[in-house]
Amino acid sequence: MGRGQEPAEIRQRYGPDDLVAATIAKATPCILSAVRSIEGRLAFSRCTARRYR
Repeated sequence: MGRGQEPAEIRQRYGPDDLVAATIAKATPCILSAVRSIEGRLAFSRCTARRYR
């Protein structure tokens, strides 16, 4: 499952009016932003680590 598909899967599993689905839908932009930030830091750290080997 690719990034961004999880919220749709959760809404499908719980239904559009469920509290869990509503909370995930509201939090999705923040969650995806955090994921992008972490991925960027990991990519940078891998690049930096290669440079100092």
